Amino acid sequence: MGEELEIKVKITNTDDHDIAYTDPREFFLEVRDSSGNEVAHTPYGLYANGLSARISEFAGPIHPGDSLERSALLNKEFELEKPGDYTAQAVRQNSPSTLLKSNVVMITITP
Repeated sequence: MGEELEIKVKITNTDDHDIAYTDPREFFLEVRDSSGNEVAHTPYGLYANGLSARISEFAGPIHPGDSLERSALLNKEFELEKPGDYTAQAVRQNSPSTLLKSNVVMITITP
């Protein structure tokens, strides 16, 4: 433990129209422990995932076929001090009732 745990996320627009990326709260990371419980954000993670009010400096459209790439340090954004197995995935709020989720990444933290 103590090493950086970087995750890279690539969002690709597979629709035939632009996807607006105007608010960082539209895309977020979800980390869960082996029991399926959400892992708490660090204070930095609350800010980085748009859970505090701010405007994205990366706002704009994602054109059909284009991608947007971002990276995050999971151990800086989430409380990952305990050894164990975790999952991480990116989530997009597509509409008020629809979430789009990425593939799941498996993570093991060892002592």
